[in-house]
Amino acid sequence: LAPHVIVFYIQETIALFHSYYTKYKDSEKIITADVEKTNARLLLTLAIKQVLKNALSILSVSAPDAM
Repeated sequence: LAPHVIVFYIQETIALFHSYYTKYKDSEKIITADVEKTNARLLLTLAIKQVLKNALSILSVSAPDAM
């Protein structure tokens, strides 16, 4: 497996999530009164976190739990 492929995947994933977050950060907060939307957004956030953690682990790179 070529490590650069994983690095590019991580960069694309981060860019897509950042784009989503930036686009909706003022109009659509992650936690809202709509429980269903809140749960979906929290699950998306947790899924992204897990994907990034797994990808970094494959590369033997550690990441902080929080920033």
